[in-house]
This record gives sequence, structure tokens and C-alpha cells, in this order.
Amino acid sequence: MLNEANAEQAGINAPFLTKQVKSVVAPQNYRRFRALLILGLVSANVLVFAFSAYSLHHSRQQYDLRAQTLSQNIAGAVDREVSSSINKIDLSLSTVADELEQHLASTKGIDEQTIKAYITRQEERLPQIEGLRVANASGQIFLGKNLGEQGRINILDRDYFIYNRDHVGDNLFITKPILSRIIHHHIIVLAKRYNYPDGRFAGVVSAAVRLDYFSKMLSQFDIKPGDALVLRDADLGLVARYPAIPDQPGGKVGDQTVSRKLKQLVASGVSSTTYTTQVYSDGTERTISFLRMHEAPMFVLVGLATTDYLAGWTKEAYQTIGIFMAFFLGSVLLGGGLLRLLRQADRSETFLSQSEQRFRHFFEKNGSVMLLIEPSSGKIKAANETAVSYYGYPQHRLMGMPIDEINTLSPELIAQERDQALHEKRNYFNFSHRLASGEIRDVEVYCTPIHVDGNPLLFSIIHDITERKLATEQILKLSLAVEQSPESIVITDIDANIEYVNDVFVQLTGYSREEVVGKNPKILHSGNTPRETHIALWDALREGLPWKGELYNRKKDGSEYIEFAIIMPLRKTDGTISHYVAVKEDITEKKRLGMELDQHREHLEELVVSRTADLDVANQSLIQAKEAAEAANLAKSVFLSNMSHEIRTPLNGIIGMTHILRRGGVTPVQAERLAKIDTAAEHLLSTINDILDLSKIEAGKVVLEEVPVTISSLLSNVHSIMSTRAQVKGLYLRIETDSLPSDLQGDPTRLQQALLNYVANAIKFTEAGSITLRTFMLDENADSVHVRFEVQDTGIGIAPETLPRLFTAFEQADSSTTRHHGGTGLGLAITRRLAALMGGEAGAESTPGTGSTFWFTVRLTKATSSEKKPSPVITDAENIIRQHHQGSRILVVDDDPLNLEVAQFILEDIGLAVDTAEDGLHAHGKARETSYAAILMDMQMPNLDGVEATQQIRELPGCRETPILAMTANAFAVDRARCLEAGMNDFIAKPFNPEALYAILLKWLERRPDYSNDRRTRNNRISD
Repeated sequence: MLNEANAEQAGINAPFLTKQVKSVVAPQNYRRFRALLILGLVSANVLVFAFSAYSLHHSRQQYDLRAQTLSQNIAGAVDREVSSSINKIDLSLSTVADELEQHLASTKGIDEQTIKAYITRQEERLPQIEGLRVANASGQIFLGKNLGEQGRINILDRDYFIYNRDHVGDNLFITKPILSRIIHHHIIVLAKRYNYPDGRFAGVVSAAVRLDYFSKMLSQFDIKPGDALVLRDADLGLVARYPAIPDQPGGKVGDQTVSRKLKQLVASGVSSTTYTTQVYSDGTERTISFLRMHEAPMFVLVGLATTDYLAGWTKEAYQTIGIFMAFFLGSVLLGGGLLRLLRQADRSETFLSQSEQRFRHFFEKNGSVMLLIEPSSGKIKAANETAVSYYGYPQHRLMGMPIDEINTLSPELIAQERDQALHEKRNYFNFSHRLASGEIRDVEVYCTPIHVDGNPLLFSIIHDITERKLATEQILKLSLAVEQSPESIVITDIDANIEYVNDVFVQLTGYSREEVVGKNPKILHSGNTPRETHIALWDALREGLPWKGELYNRKKDGSEYIEFAIIMPLRKTDGTISHYVAVKEDITEKKRLGMELDQHREHLEELVVSRTADLDVANQSLIQAKEAAEAANLAKSVFLSNMSHEIRTPLNGIIGMTHILRRGGVTPVQAERLAKIDTAAEHLLSTINDILDLSKIEAGKVVLEEVPVTISSLLSNVHSIMSTRAQVKGLYLRIETDSLPSDLQGDPTRLQQALLNYVANAIKFTEAGSITLRTFMLDENADSVHVRFEVQDTGIGIAPETLPRLFTAFEQADSSTTRHHGGTGLGLAITRRLAALMGGEAGAESTPGTGSTFWFTVRLTKATSSEKKPSPVITDAENIIRQHHQGSRILVVDDDPLNLEVAQFILEDIGLAVDTAEDGLHAHGKARETSYAAILMDMQMPNLDGVEATQQIRELPGCRETPILAMTANAFAVDRARCLEAGMNDFIAKPFNPEALYAILLKWLERRPDYSNDRRTRNNRISD
């Protein structure tokens, strides 16, 4: 029972126990006492065994229930995640299809550049897709990503193309996993058709989702190593699995190896269920939740490994079995010892010693926490090894400790509970015990009084029930959710006998629970529900499927009401149906309102017809106004493009000839005059650039870059560019900046343009003092940073009445003919529009005679680790060309003799061999005879323009890979796009500086293919 030290503290001694036994059992009562003793021991063991078995069975049910609930919740979360993505993709496909149909309805047909830009915006909203693509009615993909190098790809044989071609409607078609011909990865394709205005099939818009997306999505769920999340298609082919097992049977994409149970569930049409089976792919037994997805022809399987989620129960089972076996052995030993004591009274001392040792061992080594407590003081008189381990106190500290230090109840309540146990009024208690670590655990205590030498002690057996209590609370929450549901809920057995109704049912029908429990729901029938409805209901339930529909029922008081009901089967863990549950909503009032609305709708139809005629007239006027506006915009774009070409072409000659003169050697006076020519040309170029920038911004044709931005480097560049100009006027230009994140993304070119506008204005209007370029962070979140840039000067200042007009295009603070400072009045207007494009705003604050502060704000995004770093900039292209490409032959095509002369000199000056052609026709003839390392092609030329010349040169043998670089004064983005679509490789805007020309030319000289075996190349080298 106890060790010697504990026995002494508790006042227990062996002679006392022997004396008590001898006095109680006389020899003449031996047979009767033996029978009673055996019966008592057997009864006690049966009761303990039954309690242990029940406890383990109940605990196992709780573990299974938690596993089922968790797997069902994960399956639902996966379904919602995938369904959300599919809905977003469906919406994007619909918008692209609508845009295509609008283009087809116009006389111009599909504008591929507009559609490309539209597709790009849609793709930015859908990071889960690989790309959007558009195919025509012949199956040729003509718009989309990754098509440039492979040419157009035909999808005429793809099932999603065939389905959309043969089915009219707005249905979304989702494929099974297929191997992409474009990116050569397994994908799932979502596709919709688009039509000609007459309804004929025009083609397919599709989005490809790589299976990697589903694998990454599944990996976000926190599961244990033995668990598995699986997506399968409509034919049970594997779509994704986490964790992946590609080298094991059943782990490859499309594998259809599944259990017979899963095949039966799919064939039955059941939408969701939970069952336990041994999984074929890795042989692990799992509890699996099966769910048929709502938005996609796929199934979700969430498998929780039995060994994982039952680990706690297994440990509990071992402990319970150990306790029972210890109790059984102890009772057998105790009974046998007592019997031997009666038969061998003369050897009682030896018997008692052995019995005491066995009971001491039982007490000390038992797996349950055991304590002996003094009733009056509440002090612990003895504690076994399990108690020492459980509470975390050392043995000497636990002995003599008041139970008040462990039990969280007040000392008064604890004393009352001890008194009830001592007088055998109660023997089972629920407490919260505090461990040595401070952790609070919930426990159940079995407590009974024992007497030793006439002194009472409380013998307590303590079990930790924290986990069991949490499970019970979870079940209680679920029960409350059903009980407090705002809808009427009815649960029946498989014979449709009512077992449960909630309070809403009672309030709605007027029947009490006692009146309906055990009855069939037919007691609610009014006779007005169509017979076909009841037939469909039971057909669905017999097949194990849920049913939805309307029921016309009658309350207890005889009044009728209409319910919308959802009735579904409840299944056990083995998949068999045990109950039916009905969730019903009273829709009587909704139906009444619907009928009233139908009546109003009939009266409105005549009014709609009349108003429609008026709208047709108004729409016709709007169409005419829209066409007029589009014609005006087109005329404006053509005018600006022509103006750009006519100004930039002579500017290119001016700047180029200035460069040539400098390279030839000049006197200091000539150098000064050339510098003035450069300054005038740069000023003229800045003016035309401002006009074009403003035009592009207003037309919505400016596309911002999204590349790495380093604020400190940006400010240093501005300081480097403007410092000389500031020093000439005796101004001090300084920089003040906060510490900003280094991983920002934005458009550094546009940011620098805005800052240069501000700093240039500040220098222009400041005669003395300083100019401060300042930046600081306004706010920051996980994805972006809001930054403010300021340029503060000590200049002349601006009058308050002038400030509101500063950021208006073509407005200046001083518009008089005697104004001292020049400028077009466009810089500030462009800065404000650029700031708005970058998610910010711009403004100014000024005090006349003191100075001004011009500011703008932008929102810069934070870069992710996966985003590419910017490509290195070539800084010494001229020397690299001299060293590695000396003698390479270049063809320059331009109808302007001056520009032709400038380009020829600049290229020959660095060692290149240059041929010239005055139009596209001559260029085509020269390309036929000579293999060129690169061709510089003007756009606007007589006889044959640059676009047509490029297309014809590309058809010549050996010219498909020849670098052709557009060199044109047309600076609009649409001109750049035309060049690239015609087959050109890059774009150089006139006027150009030689360094920029060298850098672009070097890039393509480094990439050119080997033409060593080309006949024209050999001839060309011989002639050289």
C-alpha cells in the first residue's frame, strides 16, 4: 500500500492491520466470509472494467468525431479556395470575351494591341493563372503569352475548343489535366467561347492554370506528416496531392488508382461524406472526407492518418488498461492475502508484511495519480511516483503540502468537499489543479475514506480530463448552434420518426416537443404540396443525396404556411445513413411579396416599351457623338505623330552633326558655339517631349514600369544632373531623406522626370540661397509604401491667387510678354498627372519673397524575393564594339540624306563597315546580296516604308534572325508596337545620342547568329 516512510507519516503500521483483520473475521465464519470476499472482489473488478471500457469507447468516439470535423472543414476550405479562383477566372474570361465581341461588332475588327493590353490587365489580377490566350474559329492561338518563339499554335483538337465550338451559351468549360503545348507543363484549362455579331462561333478565350498552383494551395494547410490532401478530376485522375509522392504508385498526374469505396461514392452521386479506409498509394489507414466541388468537375479528398489523430487515445488506452490491471492484480493479491490470513493465523505477521509490500508497490508504481490526505488539515500525507511526476513538485516538497496549494477552489469550499468525502456523502469530484509550472489542468477525483489505527484518511485517485472536457465543450457548442439556429431544424431516424426539433420549430408550428417526438412529419402536411415533390424528395434520400424544395404545410392551429426545406442524410463513420436532418425556412411572406411584384411587373411592361423607344433615339445620338469624338482623337494622334516626326528628324541631324564636329577637333570658341547649339537642340527636344508626354497621358496611353527603385540612387542622379546648373547660379543644392525600404518597385524614369521638373523650376526662379530636395515616408503597409517628395527653394515665391493655376497645362505664373523666365508651362501639369498615375497627388506651397515648396506623393509597391533583378546596364559599349566587332557590316536605311550621313559617320567612327540605302526598296535589294550584322531601319520612307521593307527582308533566306532596329522620329508607343509586330527587334527614337545607339547596337551584335556557312556572308567577306 505505502512505503515505510509514508506509512509512518500516515500513522499506518502492520500490527494494527493484522489486529483489525483478526478481530473482524472469526474462524467459524471463514466459509461465509470467503464467499462474500470473492463476490465483492469480482463485482469490484467487473465495475472497474465496465467503467474503463465505457471511458475508452466514449473517448475513441470523441477522437473520431474531431478527426471527421477537421477533415470536413479542410475539405470545405479547399472547395471555397478553388471555387473563388474559378469564379475570378470566369469573370476575367467573360470580360475578355465581351471585349472581343465588341471589337468584332465594329467595322475595324479586332484591335490586337488593345486586346493585348486588356488581357495584360486581367492577368495582373489573376496571379494563379499561367496566362490568358485567344484562339480564332480555326483553332489558331493569336493572342497570349509565350507565343513569339513558337509561332501560332493550333488547338483544334483540344476538348475545350470542340465543346465551345459545338455548344452555344455562356458556359465555362474546365478540362482535366493536360500537357501544355506552349509551356510543356501539366495544366487545367478554363475556356469560354466568343461570337460574331450574328451569333456564329468566333473562337475561344482560355486561361491555363498550372497544377503547381493547386499543389501550393494545398500546402498552405497545416496537416500532420501522415495526412494527405488530394484533388482528383471527374474521372478520378490525380490533379494534385500534398504531400507529393511522384515516385510512388498513384502519385503521378492523371493516375486513376483509387479504392473501390471511392469509386462507389462517385458512382452514387453523393456530394460529401466521411469514411475510413486504407489508402492504396502509401498503405496508410486514414479517415477521409470526400467532397464533390461546387464550381469545378473535381473531388476533394482530405485524409487524416488514424495513427496520428488517435495517438492521444492510444496513450490513454494504455494508461487505463494499466490502471485496471493494477487494480485487478491488487484486488486478487489483497483477497488472496486475506484468505491466507484466515487460514494461517499463526503466520499473520509474515502475511501482513508481504501484503503490505504488494499494496505499497501497487500504490507507488500505479499509473494514476494517488494521494492520501488528512481530512482535518488537508495536508498530503502520502503521494505516489505518478503524483510527483504529474504535479512537478519534488517528493519532500509534496509531502505535508496543504491540498489548498494545488486545488484552485477557496480553502472554505475545499474543506466542505473534504467533509462530504469523509462522511461518504460524495466520492466523485471535478476540480482544477495547479501544477508546479503554474499550468491549470482539469481533473476528476475519486475519493473515499480509510481508517488506520482509528485515524481517518482520504484516499484519492486523480485523472486528468482537460482534453476530454475540451471535446465535451466543442460538442456543446455544436448543440447550441443547432438549438439556437434561426431556421427550423428537424432530425428523424431512417424510418422518418421525429427524434429532435429545435425551439424555432416549436414557435413556428405551435406543436410542443412532446407532441411531435416519435411522430412522422406527415402531421404537418396540408395536402397542397404536389405529389411529385414528395416522390422526388424520397427518391433523393433513398439514393443518399440531399434534397431542396418547397413544402406546403399546416400549423397546429390549422393555418397554412410555405417552407423552403433542405433535407439531407446523416452518415456514420462507415458511410451508412443513421438519420435525416431537415433545415427549413418559412418563406410564406416572401412568396406573397413575389406575387405582388409579378403583378406590378405586368403593369410596368407597357411603360418599359414606351421608354425603350425613347432610349433608342437617345442612344443613336450618343453613338454619333462617340464616333465624332473618336475621329477627333484619331486626328489629334495623327497630327502629334507627324509633328513629332517633322521636328525630331532635323533635330537628329543637328545633334548628330554637332557630335561629328566635336569628334573632328575644334577650337575653344567653336566648342563653345557647338555647346550652345546642343543646348538649344536639347531645349527644343525637351519642349516637344513635354507636349507628347502630356498628350499621351491625357489619351491614357502611358504605361508605367514596375521595376526596382532605389530612392537614394534616384536622388543622387537628380543631384548629379542638376548640381552644375545650380553652381553656375551660386545656389547650394542639398538632399534630405528618411530611411526607406530597399525593396521598392515603381517607374524610376517617371519619378526622375517629375523631380527634374521641380528642381529645374526651383533653380530657374531662385537667385540666391539654397534648394533642398527632400523625401520621407507618409505610411507603410505589408504591400506598399506611401512616399512624399519635396523641392524647397528660397526664390521669389508665388502669389496666392496664382497657385491654383500652376498645375494647369500651358499655364505660367508670369504670362506677360515681358516675363523674365521662359518655359512652356507643361512641366508642372505633367508632374501632377504622373503623380496621379502612381497613386498620389501633387501641389505647392509658397510665400512671395520667401520661397516655395513643390511636392508630390506616390505609392511604391514592395518587391517579392521571386521578382527578377534589373538587367545590367552596358556602360562602355563604344569600346566593346571597337574591340570585339571591328569590321562588322551594318546597313543604314533612311530617306533623309543628313540623317543618313550622321548615322554613317557615327558608326564608321567606331570601326564598323556601313552600307546605306535611301528607301526600303533599295534596302531589300542590298539585304538580298549581302549578309548584315544588323540593319538600322527608318519608318517613314517613299516607295517602300520601314514596316513593309522589314516584312519583305524577313522572307529572304538567312534574314529571319538578322537584327533589324527601328530608327525613327515617331516616338509614340503605338509606333514602337508597329515596329515590333512587323518583325523588328528593337526601337531607337530620333534624335538619339551616340552612346544610346552604341548600347542598343551592341546588345544585338552580341546575340546575332553564326552565318559562317552562309554564301552571302562568304562573298561579303571576300569583297571586303
